[in-house]
Amino acid sequence: MATYGSLRRASARFGRFQVDLSSNELFCSGARVPIQEQPLQVLRLLLEADGKVVTREQLRAALWPENTFVDFEHGVNTAVKKLRQALEDSAENPKFVETLPKLGYRFILPVQWVPDATNRTPQSRVVPIAPAGSVAVPPGDVLQCSWKPKATQAAIALAILTAAGLLISENSPLSHTRWGAWLHQVAFERRSEPRPVPDQRRLTANTDDAPVTGGVISPDGKYLAYTDASGFYLRLVDGGETHSVPLPKDFDALPESWFPDSAHLVVTWFGYQKEAPSADAPRAGPPSLWRISVLGGPPRKIAERGSSARVSPDGSKIAYLTGFWDSEQIWLMDADGGSSRKLVDGGHEEFGPVAWAADGKRFACVRAKNSVGQNEALLKQIEVFDVASGRGTIVLSESRLGDNLVWTNTGRLIYSLQELPPNQGDSNLWWVRVNPRTARPSGAPARITND
Repeated sequence: MATYGSLRRASARFGRFQVDLSSNELFCSGARVPIQEQPLQVLRLLLEADGKVVTREQLRAALWPENTFVDFEHGVNTAVKKLRQALEDSAENPKFVETLPKLGYRFILPVQWVPDATNRTPQSRVVPIAPAGSVAVPPGDVLQCSWKPKATQAAIALAILTAAGLLISENSPLSHTRWGAWLHQVAFERRSEPRPVPDQRRLTANTDDAPVTGGVISPDGKYLAYTDASGFYLRLVDGGETHSVPLPKDFDALPESWFPDSAHLVVTWFGYQKEAPSADAPRAGPPSLWRISVLGGPPRKIAERGSSARVSPDGSKIAYLTGFWDSEQIWLMDADGGSSRKLVDGGHEEFGPVAWAADGKRFACVRAKNSVGQNEALLKQIEVFDVASGRGTIVLSESRLGDNLVWTNTGRLIYSLQELPPNQGDSNLWWVRVNPRTARPSGAPARITND
């Protein structure tokens, strides 16, 4: 425990928060805030550093004994993330905890220390320390973190909410006006689209010399199908039990997409040509698409040429990429490989794997424009295509986009974005909400991760 002069530092106050280091409790304006042990230990180290940087190595040494075998990088990231959640802080606009890339973290708000525990009440509740010149708050009148409007402000707010309610209500004539329709849409999206809080965990334990080459989680969320240099595997997501998927010899398939039954997958195979340049260096042929079962049985070819296949939510269609370079055309076929047709031709432009909307009527993908002399900021864009017509709508243009997307059941498009210099080697996840009727973005993009 750090000391305050010759006395022990027992409590610290910053903003509307107070932490009691003797009882390991965090309070917000007198109300106890739930926080786990490791995030609280991170907070203790940051506070006791008095504004200096706490390195990730210092956090690792403090949180885990020397002989502990865990993923330290992931563990530190998780502890800091949960601390920010408890403090209602964010990595993008930090009020308390600042990230110094490649170095560590620093507490940026002034801290007021209490050298003993005399501020604790008999009920073990921490009373906020009153700043100089302010009126002390009795123990029975605990301040709240949420803002309470005065009577006049409350009346105005009530009037606004009442008017908005009339506009939003489907039974009100006002709801059929342009403002009513807009408010109804906004209210529905806000109600059904809470901001995601990712809970990251590691599923595989491959080393750097045996990396995972492909992986996809089943629609029911129970299984991870993944591949590495040693074979094709099926892992139980929650239990961790892993089994090898039986496949024919030399059939080195890459998992692409599950069917809704969570028993069959579409895979890509780069079949070897019969006449290789030499016995030691066989030449791979063009990618072909196959359907396999994790329960066993022979693979069945469904497309002579294609890659990056994605099964529609109802399992009836498969969208995949093909063309001269295997990525400049988007094709659509039935689940058994029949009725294939070209939906989009990018010419000299390339596409990333598609992400289906929940209703199966649209899909999104990242389009890379290779035109010489074009503005670099417009070289990549997310487009949403209508399955029936093939027409596309641009959602987002950004040169730092990754190639893969996820379209959630709640209408979010999740994508990766490369960081700006000097962290251009790192990427993080972002999301943007898409209007289900217009396929256009609804609201500004928001960051999900900061790892």
